[in-house]
Parts: sequence; C-alpha cells; structure tokens
Amino acid sequence: MLSPVTGIADPLVDVVATANFLPNVWKSKGSLAYESEKSLRLGSERLKSADSACHASLILSVVPNKTLESHEQNSICARLENKTSKSPLIYSAPDLLSLEAVSSWITKLSRGSGTAGNDLYRRCPGSCSPRYMHRISYTSEAPEHFSVISEAICGQVRDKDDNRFQLKMDLTSDCH
Repeated sequence: MLSPVTGIADPLVDVVATANFLPNVWKSKGSLAYESEKSLRLGSERLKSADSACHASLILSVVPNKTLESHEQNSICARLENKTSKSPLIYSAPDLLSLEAVSSWITKLSRGSGTAGNDLYRRCPGSCSPRYMHRISYTSEAPEHFSVISEAICGQVRDKDDNRFQLKMDLTSDCH
C-alpha cells in the first residue's frame, strides 16, 4: 500500500472530465486524455521547481464521477471494494523515460491493456469500476525519468450515462 501522504500537500488540479470515446481520441478540452496530460505537464513543472532537499511527488487520483446504485453486479463489486480498500491492487512502472510514457502507462493500466492492465481487470472483473491513486516521482531530472506506483480499488459499477471521472492532483513534499 502507498505510504500515507505526509508533509506538505499542494492541490494543483480538481476537475471532472469525460471518458467519451471521440473527445478522448481527439484529446479535446474536457476529455480525460486532455485533462490528464495537462495535469501531468503542470505537475511536472511543479516537481522541477520543488525544493531538492524534500522528496516531492505528484498524487493523481482518478475516480468515477457517478456509480449506479442498482446493478446486478453491485454485491460482487461491494465485496471486491471492501477487500481492495483494505489491500489495494498495486502496480508500478519504475523507470519511465518521459512524461508521455507516464501518461501512456497510466492510460494502458486504466484501459486494461498491457501486463498490468490485464492483471487489473482480471482481479477487478465484470462491470466493477476501478478507482486509482498514482504516485508519480522523478527518478532523475536530467534526463527526465519518472516512476509511477499505482493503487487500484475495485469500486461500484460506473454510471456510463454520466461517463465522467473526477481527476485530482496534488504536489506533496516531505522535508526531513
């Protein structure tokens, strides 16, 4: 499980973005793809300017905006949510060579692609909708290398009529 956020937390982003297909393909303003990349660019700039004596990282959370109160899989999803809330599913990418690679890795995970994404959707099956918390850190600044540690919690069935996600990003730093 990710260590709790300690030290200073500076909110950077708090937005609701659409998961609709075409706006995300076009990376239109207001789409999850556009808002995520915009958030990562802003966060990266803030990481660069963070005090080097402090361990700084970005915390990006992505949560469905609405869930369905009545769905045939709610009991299964509730059981998985209870289990994964206590012991989240952890995935990591220790050495990503660019901000674009960070974005791509997070997207693949959330879409069920690649090794981590396939595993996530095997462990969070059916219509249960994962919610995520990604901790993004520099492993080196020149050249830019990033690490990502992601926690996923299987949640209730997402309301696809609403089809939006809450996207929040904080810059955290812990000075010792």
